[in-house]
Amino acid sequence: MKLVKSQVYYIVGDVHGQYQRLSRRLKSAGLTSENGKLTFNSGKLLFLGDLLDRGPDSRKVIELVKQLHEAGIAEVILGNHEFNFLGYLNKLDKRSFLRRHTLKNLRQHSATLKSYKSHKNDLETHLAWLKSLPLFFENKHFRAVHACWDPQWIKWLNTKYPEGLRNEGFFQNSYKIGKKSFFCIERLLKGPELTLPDAFTSIDSEGNIQSGIRYKWWQKNKGKSLKEVITKWNEKWQNTSFNSSFENRSLSYSKKRKATVYWAL
Repeated sequence: MKLVKSQVYYIVGDVHGQYQRLSRRLKSAGLTSENGKLTFNSGKLLFLGDLLDRGPDSRKVIELVKQLHEAGIAEVILGNHEFNFLGYLNKLDKRSFLRRHTLKNLRQHSATLKSYKSHKNDLETHLAWLKSLPLFFENKHFRAVHACWDPQWIKWLNTKYPEGLRNEGFFQNSYKIGKKSFFCIERLLKGPELTLPDAFTSIDSEGNIQSGIRYKWWQKNKGKSLKEVITKWNEKWQNTSFNSSFENRSLSYSKKRKATVYWAL
């Protein structure tokens, strides 16, 4: 009997504009470049999104990952930061954009926009590539999504919009609160959240006050305390029992299902 060796995947989480760090890690994993040709003999790379924002070199990161993708070395799925960036730069109409140009949103994308200064052609090419990326990855061994693998929304997406953001109707509606496309993106790329009581204050990595916080949707939460459920706990908060009414249905996984890879916590 002939044994078939499964392909090894190297999973790469949120890079967030850190080009030098990414380059070092890829080189240590076996990525080489000779005469402009990239080679990776250790297996295959899988990027889970959030390539941009925060760090100083988003443009370089996207260009490198795009080259790896086009060379067949890497699979790439979309993260919420790429989705937000696409909305920030795509028009809703002549007067407004799909994602509002608020101070908060500008602050999120400022480092990325700066990295594209004097590189307008790269920006247009990269935006088109980002829009073409799938929202999840799945093979016979495992599956991956940026934030939350929700079987119902995955099935809906596969049935209605298998081309993802390349479908202009789906793309436009993804930024409109109340549309199914909006809720699909919220679940897959951002994950379910709890609305925090007034006594809880959460500040994200960009200095924004958050009214919601992600929780551990992949586990069974019945009977657990709030501290056991929330992904990032502040010791100043008062621990209480988890209110299961926050969950419309169970998303926890059994051992019989495929291994699932996600990154956004």
